Amino acid sequence: MKKLSEKRKYIWNETMKAEILNATLKVLDESGYSGLTMARVAKTLGVATGTLYNYYKNKDELLIAVIASLVDPMIRRIRAIMEADPDMAPVQKLSSMMQAGFLEFQENWNQIRVLINARPTKLHRQQTVQEYMISFRDELNSIYEQVLEQGMAQGCFRAVDTRLTARMLNAFVKGLLEEEIDFPEDGPPFSEKYASAFISLILRGISAAPGPPDAGA
Repeated sequence: MKKLSEKRKYIWNETMKAEILNATLKVLDESGYSGLTMARVAKTLGVATGTLYNYYKNKDELLIAVIASLVDPMIRRIRAIMEADPDMAPVQKLSSMMQAGFLEFQENWNQIRVLINARPTKLHRQQTVQEYMISFRDELNSIYEQVLEQGMAQGCFRAVDTRLTARMLNAFVKGLLEEEIDFPEDGPPFSEKYASAFISLILRGISAAPGPPDAGA
């Protein structure tokens, strides 16, 4: 009975956390980061403000939890590609990683849109949020650097500054996200055609061969 009780408690807590994060996104969408308060989230959820403090210390911890719920699955998916098959060609690895990232964007576009629209400026961002975002960026860059180094070692990528190239790759993606929000195209964001065009452009830029690399190799 004790194990059953613990399982029920765990399920309840996880369900409650998910509902809190959904309420947080709703407040962010309606009021922006400056309007995000524990009291507003509690009111949106229909619970006492004190209930939220059983799960999160403050609004920045809430914001980190919302961001983590979106970026952690993407990191896991990309890292799984990196580690799944040691014999996979670096070109295919990088292509698959970027496709996985675009798929995450497409699947979670509404939540991502809310976060980007409500994102606080660096001056207003609390240190804990900055630290989390930096750790996410650094982990993603590290994965990209590894596959770039593999590609250079095997001669399919030309010699590049892997750290700089990984940062530029992330910057390009960030720019695309903001472009899609500011000037949305007709149809679903980050469609397969959209992703393929971006991936082809990146692979052409780092290819060691005079022609475009075969992403399906």
